[in-house]
Amino acid sequence: MALQTVAQGALDLHKSSCEELQIARVYTRHQTQICLASGYNSGDDDSDEDEEDGKLVTERQYHGNGNKKFFKTYQILRAKGSLPCAERLIEEKHFDVSGVCRVDYHFGLGQPYLSRKHFYENQRMKSEQLFFVEDERTMKARKVGYWREYYEGGNTKTEKQYDANGIRTGFCKRYADDGSLEWVKDYTKDYIERLAEFRSLLEMHKRHDGEQQTLDSITSSRTNASTTPRELG
Repeated sequence: MALQTVAQGALDLHKSSCEELQIARVYTRHQTQICLASGYNSGDDDSDEDEEDGKLVTERQYHGNGNKKFFKTYQILRAKGSLPCAERLIEEKHFDVSGVCRVDYHFGLGQPYLSRKHFYENQRMKSEQLFFVEDERTMKARKVGYWREYYEGGNTKTEKQYDANGIRTGFCKRYADDGSLEWVKDYTKDYIERLAEFRSLLEMHKRHDGEQQTLDSITSSRTNASTTPRELG
């Protein structure tokens, strides 16, 4: 019965039996079965050892004065098929000679978001950034969420937002050192207006052209009419 289920491909991680998942090599570990009638001493249990590929590695470097200079924790990803071996970053910090953390990376296991923070010598935040990591081996990523920069005195310098596609969205702002607003742009408002314009043009062209000609003509006209928006410096 188990073989038949596996052959049919009708497997479910939570509903299929242990035997079925082992046959399909979804489970590669042995099932742990323990008799508690005579007691159980966990210190003597060697039936459930960890795999080598889950091991974490931490590297440390120090300045000449003994203060921390750098430390990095990562997990080694073994080669898989055509994919080469790689180091999956978990945490990395860089310190100046006085011991102040100047750069801090955090990339928690089991989630795709990597945060990066920079600090001034006075330990105040210089910038904070968030990335969505698409590939843990190549570290291909895109900007997401809120990005901020700060002046050394603590005031906000810039605020930017990025959507799931890595495109600016919402209100993005730039401030002077005294906190006054110097530049602001509502990207979402622009996108809504452009979407409405596209729909209007689409309906207009549909009355005269075929669907493919409509898309080609709208795309061409919008490309020729577009200008490059001014971005934050």
